[in-house]
Amino acid sequence: MRTFRPGDKLPQGAAITVGTFDGLHLAHRYILAELKRGAAERGCQAGVVTFDPSPQVVVHQEFPYILTPLEEKVERLAELGLDFVYLLRFDAELRATPAEVFLERVVIEPLRPSLMVEGFDHRFGSDRTGDAALLAALKGKYHFDLTVLPEFRFHGAAVNSTRIRERLLMGAVRQAGVLLGSPYRIRGRVVPGRGVGRNLGYPTLNLELPDKEKLVPAPGVYAVRVRLDERELRGVMNIGFRPTFEGGNQTLEVHVLDFHEHVYDRMVTVEFVERLRPETKFGSVEELKRQIAADIGLARLILGDAESDGSDSADRSDSEV
Repeated sequence: MRTFRPGDKLPQGAAITVGTFDGLHLAHRYILAELKRGAAERGCQAGVVTFDPSPQVVVHQEFPYILTPLEEKVERLAELGLDFVYLLRFDAELRATPAEVFLERVVIEPLRPSLMVEGFDHRFGSDRTGDAALLAALKGKYHFDLTVLPEFRFHGAAVNSTRIRERLLMGAVRQAGVLLGSPYRIRGRVVPGRGVGRNLGYPTLNLELPDKEKLVPAPGVYAVRVRLDERELRGVMNIGFRPTFEGGNQTLEVHVLDFHEHVYDRMVTVEFVERLRPETKFGSVEELKRQIAADIGLARLILGDAESDGSDSADRSDSEV
């Protein structure tokens, strides 16, 4: 998949969709599947027009809660079979651009699409005044086809990034994964820690996230899959503040099961499977060690069954939130 920015020589006559696409969840995949189908019918490329940085970072600077930072988003779009992504810089100027100007000068005239595919509630331009009606009004002028898709619903409820963020902030990672269409993931670099886990007999990989705006699930202990190079490993992740000790800044620590390598400065991807428990302050180190052993045992049971469908459990959990 190719990545373009303004000033590059852009593909012409492609099927395109415009949006933030944070999370690339089930509703986004519904749009992208229709986009790819339309492109195949016309024998053209399928591309996504999106933004760098994400509008969430600009509009909600204190709490952006990004599900898919740019590098991850581009990687996931490639996995989903898109041909190209066109990145527009989202800044105060672009945010203030009137909807019709944005659509004509920023999107349509540079790309000359043969097809545009959007969701029924897509909004764009200053004050989000652009909508499907404006797209319909311009399609004759610029000679493109338009597909406006109805709302995507899963088990009777809308799927959107806000709903997924809420579940992650509650620690409901399995339900979030169902709505995303795949487990929620974070990627971090292994950095030296304080050796607390090692001293307890359970050494951990301490992770530092390169994308500070990336949403981290609620503090707690999780059963996770760990991807290191081409390997898929199993683990238990703790997100929290080490309340049994003196606490401090939030840490991201993964105890990888049956793993004894030194991997400092390597990139690791963690996929969240299930939350085991909230973070707890224990009365003694021995009590903490007993709980860690129990966490590992439960994680082994969950991860040993992780390859099964799991849809009944996920759907039931989702209904209880």
